[in-house]
Amino acid sequence: MISIKKTFLLLIIFLSTILSFSQSNVLVIDFANSFSSDQTNNNSIIYNRLLATQTSVTRVNTFPASISTAQYDQVWIFGNTGVPNPTTLAPIISYMNSGGAVYIQSEVSCCNNQAMFADVLIDSTVIVGNQITHNVTKSGNYEYVSYSNLLCNTYTGHGAALRPFMGTPSKNILFEATSTCGSPITTGDVVGVRFGHCDMISGKGSLIVNGDFNIFPTSGSCSSVGILGTPNDNIVIDLIADLLPALACDTGGGGNLIITATPQSFCGTTQLGWYFNGGSPGCPIIGCNQDTTYKWEAIAGEPINVGVNFSCDTCPYPTAWPSIPTTYTLTITVGDTTICNNSFGGNVTPITVYPQPLPSLGQVTYTADCQGNVTLTSSGHQQGIQWQEKQNSLWNNIVGADSSSTTINNVSNGDCFRAMVYTICDTIYTDSICPIIPMGPTTAFTINPTGQSLANTPVTFTDNSTGNITSWNWDFGDGDSSNIQNPVHIYPNNGNYNITLIVTDTNGCSDTLIIPYSIISNIIKPNVITPNGDGQNDFLVFENLEFYDNNLKIFNRWGTVMFETINYKNNWDGDDLSEGTYFYILEVQKDGENELHKGTISLLR
Repeated sequence: MISIKKTFLLLIIFLSTILSFSQSNVLVIDFANSFSSDQTNNNSIIYNRLLATQTSVTRVNTFPASISTAQYDQVWIFGNTGVPNPTTLAPIISYMNSGGAVYIQSEVSCCNNQAMFADVLIDSTVIVGNQITHNVTKSGNYEYVSYSNLLCNTYTGHGAALRPFMGTPSKNILFEATSTCGSPITTGDVVGVRFGHCDMISGKGSLIVNGDFNIFPTSGSCSSVGILGTPNDNIVIDLIADLLPALACDTGGGGNLIITATPQSFCGTTQLGWYFNGGSPGCPIIGCNQDTTYKWEAIAGEPINVGVNFSCDTCPYPTAWPSIPTTYTLTITVGDTTICNNSFGGNVTPITVYPQPLPSLGQVTYTADCQGNVTLTSSGHQQGIQWQEKQNSLWNNIVGADSSSTTINNVSNGDCFRAMVYTICDTIYTDSICPIIPMGPTTAFTINPTGQSLANTPVTFTDNSTGNITSWNWDFGDGDSSNIQNPVHIYPNNGNYNITLIVTDTNGCSDTLIIPYSIISNIIKPNVITPNGDGQNDFLVFENLEFYDNNLKIFNRWGTVMFETINYKNNWDGDDLSEGTYFYILEVQKDGENELHKGTISLLR
């Protein structure tokens, strides 16, 4: 049996040897319902201690709809949460998958509700297919042995996702029960569990589940009642508060493993290495340099053959000399028997090593449309690239850079381009091409009758376009259309219409032509005008006259001209003439010929 004094000393050692922690913003969710509630039956011992030691502490009595990792570094859960349901689980699962750190007081000796909540939470956050059923419940007051360097303890892959009181694993425990108090408790029973990011679905977050708060009873007594209530309360609370954010950092900091090479030209024989950029947030170091393994792999190019093109594929700093450009990646595993790429969190940035010299660039290809828009593409191995245009026999006009593909507009036949490639080994390779721009069609058509036609009369459209045309798209301007080459159309209504023809050739190139056209009817002549302001027959109106050039004269019965105008607009109202009969002569120009209209008009007021 380990004495209380020795246990206390181990805790002090633990707190002094782990990383230096900063204070946290803590959210306390405490169901004040007299069951494992810190505020109801523990005199708020935990809340008050957190309030005194952490940056900020917020306490609520139910689960918020959402919890932000930007607002809270830790979440502590107490009390009877009831049977787990989506309303209570969803905010905690989302918080953990965003990198949040969670502590759960799972008082399994009294009720299964909290234990059930921890069970479902673990099933929801560990890698799918690695759920473990909670099947052992134990009770009694007991002591715990702390592990002096939990952050650096190795953990077993998905086996880390263990329930409270689940057998006797040798790793991943926050506290371990001893047989001092309560016969159901035996040495090695796990009452707290931590998770590595390889166990988490999101690769983030951390979780500590504690089975009973009767930790370190005074003088070995087993009659202590309540959640804590012992001389070591503050040390235990501080230990958990300091450990939680460190575990969250350890389980996925969002940084990058950067692979390097020496010399930095990456050509020929090169020594590979690496460093870790912790990012923000993230851990500035990789693991604890304990049980660390390395695995180098070629993900593109030449496979690794140790002794032939690679010195050692399990060393942190091997030498590589591939015969073709080869891209390498590195897996570093810290205390995890399950190989997990970049198991400390974040992303791996691979590196490509090139032989010396490089192979030739390859070929420049292009695509072009009828408007002269050309897309150039260069194949081959390059680090940087510039596209140049030939002007006056010199390659001196840069038209694109930093991309293996570039688009240039308004290119003419005869223009030439090339890719000037800067390789990783400072060697320049070029290839050139002079794109051929496809020639598009030219649209032309005639209309018969020319210029205008009468309504309800057939109008013939004849295509005169040039080019290898495969389709015709006519728009007659009145809502009707046609796809035949030479259509005939009848307009039922007078009006001015825009006739549109779009032709497309075998290359998919198209051209468009629009010609205006008028549809007219015969002139309808009036016989009376009543300019009395009633809105009916107030003006002398010749219907359809607006489609023709014309000349109008109005005479009285003695032959005197009373009104005369060119291109009459149907706007004469009698000019205050007296009632009577008047005569008109209307001269209209149609199809280049004059058409004469005569008649009488009665003026009534």
